[in-house]
Amino acid sequence: MRRQLEAIVGTWRTEGEVDDGTPIRGTDAYEWLGEEFVVHHVDVHMGEDRVRALEVIGPISASPVPSRAFGSDGTVEDSVVELTGDGHLGFGSTGARAVLRVDGDTATGVWHRTGADQPWMTLRLTRS
Repeated sequence: MRRQLEAIVGTWRTEGEVDDGTPIRGTDAYEWLGEEFVVHHVDVHMGEDRVRALEVIGPISASPVPSRAFGSDGTVEDSVVELTGDGHLGFGSTGARAVLRVDGDTATGVWHRTGADQPWMTLRLTRS
């Protein structure tokens, strides 16, 4: 898990779209907080709406690894982070699940709403 999380540490230019065609543009930044936590800063636009959030992932020694995200709109979402069968980062909550695949300076993420087969949101990240 540490190796996969280390691969996402840094600042990323984020681009993507929601299933209805709404574009997503902005930045995601990940940083270590000590040895057990990764802090994730989200600052994107989904269409005309600005979405900002702070996510804390960890402690990474837990199994599964807990995550809690705080949205600028007052929302709080708990999820878990686990390795997928092919070694990528899997995120899951009661409302959605995602897989993030990191390959050097690029990453792709696909989110599905719980119970849905079709992607809800796709992202492409490029290291800044």
